[in-house]
Amino acid sequence: MTSWTVDGRALKPPRTGIGHFLASLLTQLSGKIPMALALPGRPHDLPAFRGEVVCGPDLPGSIWFHRWFGRLENGNALFCPLGVRPFGSAKKSVVVVHDFSVFLYPGWQSLKNRVTILPFLNDTARGSHLIVPSQHVKRELLHYFRTARVTVIPHGWDPSPAAPAWERGPLPDEFFLFLGTLEPRKNPLLLINVWKRHPEWPPLLLAGGAGWHVRLGPLPAHVRALGYVSESEKQFLLRHTRALIYPSSYEGFGLPVLEAAALGVPVIATHVPAAMEYELPSCIPAALNEAGLADAVQVVLSGHVSRERALVPSWKTVAARYAEVLDSV
Repeated sequence: MTSWTVDGRALKPPRTGIGHFLASLLTQLSGKIPMALALPGRPHDLPAFRGEVVCGPDLPGSIWFHRWFGRLENGNALFCPLGVRPFGSAKKSVVVVHDFSVFLYPGWQSLKNRVTILPFLNDTARGSHLIVPSQHVKRELLHYFRTARVTVIPHGWDPSPAAPAWERGPLPDEFFLFLGTLEPRKNPLLLINVWKRHPEWPPLLLAGGAGWHVRLGPLPAHVRALGYVSESEKQFLLRHTRALIYPSSYEGFGLPVLEAAALGVPVIATHVPAAMEYELPSCIPAALNEAGLADAVQVVLSGHVSRERALVPSWKTVAARYAEVLDSV
């Protein structure tokens, strides 16, 4: 029987979207197939994982991954959720490629991301089974790596098990919400410029940790940067916002769009796969420019928006599809 060892680096706090994806997936997947979870250093705030937890040396991430994780004796196959497999590994591997932006648009990525992903893409595409979250990413991969084995499995959603909470002080009675790391392809500066032109609008809250190459500068009075928010805080904000605004230039999927639509929250979204490939009744398409975003906000303010909840698969259903792929490798 195949036993899988999971690269758990994405679970280390503060978790980004990939970390939340992996935590949700492993909670369900680890009960279906034999798995061990490998981490650099001591574990913190792990999900409900059913399997062995292996703590390796606390080395820099890419060195730990290629020099230690790839040589682990635990298990005979590797599950790699961060886009590449350990270089030259002889073990079977399944790799999750969340998007292809580091290859297509390297200028939107930090030097660290480019150095730790680009040199290993060819080895990964040739030597692994790839799982991607959208048909969009599959088409991009197969355009450049024609022989790659690729399976599309969209992300899932589950209601929050705990009551969402906000304990940082008062929030506006009504607000719009931007959710995501502050980085160039998410276009937070474009959104701020739109709000500057409309001081009569409800406040805009920017929820997300600092990424790279984006400096917010002085903000107008009705724009507020919250910084990184926890999962519970994120759920609270989604349940109280007038609309989520997701003005991304490129996404492999767009998990926040799916999460908001599953709650029936109006979602102003540019052409991201979650909005294009799935039936999201509350989604309001927007052009990626100031006029297009302003028009979509006016639609929300008019009240002529759907609050019908999107039918989204549970993480249990998603995990069952992952298990099928792992069993077949």
